This record gives sequence, structure tokens and C-alpha cells, in this order.
Amino acid sequence: MEVQVENTIDADVGAVWDVLSDIRSWPQWNPVVTRIKAKAKAGARAIVSLKVGPGPALTIPVKLHRFDSGEISWKGAVPGVFSGYHYFRLEKAGDQQTRFTHGERFGGLLPKLTWNRMEAMLTPAYGEVNKALKQRVEGS
Repeated sequence: MEVQVENTIDADVGAVWDVLSDIRSWPQWNPVVTRIKAKAKAGARAIVSLKVGPGPALTIPVKLHRFDSGEISWKGAVPGVFSGYHYFRLEKAGDQQTRFTHGERFGGLLPKLTWNRMEAMLTPAYGEVNKALKQRVEGS
């Protein structure tokens, strides 16, 4: 089970990376991440608060899997109930353009039982993150 959204940002990968890698600023522009406490390096433990849909933000402990100019990703889980691999990927899409891919792969009992609802809620929310990053980078 996976949710994935993509868009093209009119800036080179380095300019997009400069914004995306400043994880402490995410709550200022990212409509899903309301709080993040992490060291910006692979292997670091982090706490992420996510607000998707109605209700309070969900705060989850995660471990950063990758943190380099091509990807930021993390893994989080409640054993037996839920697991997720959340990723943000940057690829050169053309001269002064970057393809931004944002998604998450899920496992566990909870996603199996609630997949249609989760997908319907997460797809537009992740799309809003992509839109917000594009606006932040392009200055529009």
C-alpha cells in the first residue's frame, strides 16, 4: 500500500534541496508537518507531528533513513499495528527543473483495515505539501 504524488518545481535540485533540507523550517510552510525535532542526518532519531484531516496532530517517533541531496526519508512503526516509510525525492527534470516525489509505503494491520480512508485523506494532503514546497522554492 502506497501513496505517492509528484510535481515539477521550476528550480534546480540544489535550490529545492536548500529548502527541503532545512527541516526546522518545515512547520512554517508544510501544511502536514506541524512540528519536527530531528538532527538532519541519516540514522538520527526524530519526533514528527503530522496533521492530516480532522482531529489532533499525530506525533510519532521515526528514524531518518536517508538524508542526502536526492532523498529525505524516515521509518516509523507501532509493531504489528502500523509501519510507514515516508520519503521526499528530488530528481533533475530538465534545465532548471526538479521532479519532486513525495510518498509513503505502509504495512501492518491498521492500513489493511482502513486503506481506502487513509488513501483518500493522504493523497490530497501530500499533494498540498508538494504545492507548498513549490511555492516556497519558486517564491510564488
